[in-house]
Amino acid sequence: SGFDARTDIRQLFYRHLTFLGSFMGSKAEMLDAMKFIERGQIRAVIDQTLPLYEAVRAHELMEDRAQFGKLVLVPSSD
Repeated sequence: SGFDARTDIRQLFYRHLTFLGSFMGSKAEMLDAMKFIERGQIRAVIDQTLPLYEAVRAHELMEDRAQFGKLVLVPSSD
């Protein structure tokens, strides 16, 4: 289901890009995956934690591919 995604596969080669795909899986598979998270066997890789007011900078880091892992934006406690 979903839309028909099309891409020029040559661009992957020319630009030395990596294509990574996934599927949603079943509810049983999701519950199995949650067990790994509960046990701490799967954790997100966090590159930086930034205050929310630096959202523009976070977008720039992503656009420049200057981060490895997730960027976390935290609202101020003011």
